[in-house]
Amino acid sequence: MKRLNILLIGSANSFTNQLIRQFNKEGHRVSLLTGSSLGKQKYPRVFERYDFTYTSNVISEVFKSVSPDVTVFTGAYDGNFSWVDDRSDSVSYISAVMNILSAYSSAENGRFIYISSDAVYHADNDLFYSEEDEVSAGDPRSTALVQAEDICRQFMTDLSTDIVIVRIGGYYHYPKTPHDIDDFISEFCVSYLKNGKVDVADERMIMPLAESDAVFFLSRIVLASTLKYSVYNIASGNAISVSELKEMIADAARLSDYEIPTGERTSPKTTKGGRFAERLKRFYERRADKDIDELNARSTINAFVHLRYPQAMLDAVRFKEEFGINRLTDFGKELDKIVTHMLKHRNRFLSIGSERLSLFDRLKKEFIWLLHIFLPFAENIICFFVFFMLHSNLSGSKNFGSIDFFLIYVLLFAILYGQQQAIFSAFLSTVGFLFAQLSFSNDFSAMLDFSTYVWIAQLFILGLTVGYLKDRLSDQKAEALHDYEHMTQQIDDVRDINESNVRIKDALQTEIINQNDSIGKIYEITSTLDRYESEDVFFHAMDVLRQIMGSDDIALYTVSNSNYARLFSATTEIAGSLGNSIKYKELGELYDMLKDGKPFINRKLQEDMPMMACAIREKEEIRTIIMIWKLPWEKMTLGQASILTVTSMLIQNAVLRAQRFLDIMHSERFIDNTHILRTEAFTSILNTYRKAERHRLTRFTLLRIIPESESELIIDVGNRAAAHLRQDDHLGMGADGNLYILLPNTALKNAEIVMNRLKDYSIHTVAADNVNKGEEQ
Repeated sequence: MKRLNILLIGSANSFTNQLIRQFNKEGHRVSLLTGSSLGKQKYPRVFERYDFTYTSNVISEVFKSVSPDVTVFTGAYDGNFSWVDDRSDSVSYISAVMNILSAYSSAENGRFIYISSDAVYHADNDLFYSEEDEVSAGDPRSTALVQAEDICRQFMTDLSTDIVIVRIGGYYHYPKTPHDIDDFISEFCVSYLKNGKVDVADERMIMPLAESDAVFFLSRIVLASTLKYSVYNIASGNAISVSELKEMIADAARLSDYEIPTGERTSPKTTKGGRFAERLKRFYERRADKDIDELNARSTINAFVHLRYPQAMLDAVRFKEEFGINRLTDFGKELDKIVTHMLKHRNRFLSIGSERLSLFDRLKKEFIWLLHIFLPFAENIICFFVFFMLHSNLSGSKNFGSIDFFLIYVLLFAILYGQQQAIFSAFLSTVGFLFAQLSFSNDFSAMLDFSTYVWIAQLFILGLTVGYLKDRLSDQKAEALHDYEHMTQQIDDVRDINESNVRIKDALQTEIINQNDSIGKIYEITSTLDRYESEDVFFHAMDVLRQIMGSDDIALYTVSNSNYARLFSATTEIAGSLGNSIKYKELGELYDMLKDGKPFINRKLQEDMPMMACAIREKEEIRTIIMIWKLPWEKMTLGQASILTVTSMLIQNAVLRAQRFLDIMHSERFIDNTHILRTEAFTSILNTYRKAERHRLTRFTLLRIIPESESELIIDVGNRAAAHLRQDDHLGMGADGNLYILLPNTALKNAEIVMNRLKDYSIHTVAADNVNKGEEQ
């Protein structure tokens, strides 16, 4: 399977994080669009991260930058939408889906996976819902999810895009902190442990699906090369009733020595302080119950959102037939872990939803809000008294009598605050002027003077005009500031995307040129094998595999006949733990994979099997088996297996080249009409094994043949010995004129078996003096 570019869209929560880990484990490159511009959430390692909101204009640029093969939108399980305020979140959700799909369709890249949930079915009974059943919405959240699916179908039909809808039913996960309470099972556990009752009917059936299973099943759809359908349901298929769930929670609670409350409510006690205090307290308690946003601001926990929606059971037959459901987590064990963890930290988990703003905090908040509103009016009134005293004391003055202090006062507040305060200032000025006329001079004629009303009209007209200009200028300034911030944000977004593209380009360039698993690097390493002979090729191939695979535990077996494979080289004792000779056709799944030309990956983590293996073939026949025994979990991917396959094929080319060279040089390497190597050829092979032994790549034993008599020809003894040796043993002439047998990968004590077998045929041998010294240790 090729390495995919996957764009994952979703906020930081357990579901998104598990998807990232799953795709990374499979060896794919994951980029992330968080849906938030804050960029404070923590995620597992991703190739590139984009902190933009779903309504941003640069979403299409993100798609062009990533150029994904598959896009996965977490949708119904996106933590950016809390669904506490259904109607507000519904509008935001539909806008996000529309903008994301528009950006996706404009980029025209790969497949789009939209993740929905069982909430699209307003479950009123215990039926199983298949993909063909008509969806039904009973609340704003369900309506938003149904509309999102309709939008996906519309894009699928009108623009012929590859969009797949995946509904996950009964999803739950292990909540490490109270902030992770965002699924039905977790909310049910908290409510039942806390109150002893849950507002869900006992006969209601639910079908829990563990997060690990949901992520694994979803990854099968995401990574599939072709899909038969455009809509899939994912569910566990194991249904239980709410009453059974309560019993399981109670059993787990008893193991933790916790007694679940009976659910009975005690009547509230009358507080001291009289009826007024009691009514005031009740008033603010009612306000606190309605103020959900305030509650979330204090506790940052959603008040059991998922318990408000009935759980529908999904029929996953379509998914099972195409992909198979070959793993399911034990719900009972997972529930025990969840309950035990919640009770261990009960002070945090069982206090969810019970925190309210105190009376003092609420009064303080409302006082600040009122102060913000009434402060301009307070300033206005204070300034009015100042200008009123100036008018009263200086209106008859020779130098200041011509100054209209009330007009200045109205203009001042019209310029500072706009029309609202200008009208209030004009009203106070009118009252102050008439009060001054009546109180200080007892002149009632001013009430009948036409110029007085002209002056009053002048105040209001001037205040309204200047206030209107002030408001207009303020609006234009705010609009210009908003446009400036918007353009600045767009420039910053474009700059971030450009910097991201530069980083991606540099990373890809580094990967292509320098990375150990790049094709160029693999060829560069394996091409060094071309200058070695047959045995040298295999020994140096072990170093090549060490560099490319990043493992020190590697074994290489050569197939000696149709049933057995002989250990040629093992870098460690662990690598050679299967033994010197194995019946490779009895290795079960490993042989089945190698027989079909596929690499073997030990996904079941069997201790007696290598972590990864592949075969070097010649004319469809297995000639060599490469086994990697220790490998980091993140490298146990199809991508890494493909790298091992490519490497083995390049090694095979070098081996075949060396073998063809030896075939051509056969007459020069062997004594005529024998299987005895000439001195030069045998010395070369012996030096190769000695060098490999020093690098702990193999071990060997060297035997010297002793003729029965001086008249016996060495050639005759050699021909008789060759008939009783193994295929990978080497028989040759030494520099001292004696005949030697080199037994590869054989300890001295095991060599005695060969010596006794040859002795039965009147061929006497002894261990040579220059035998491997390290073997006896």
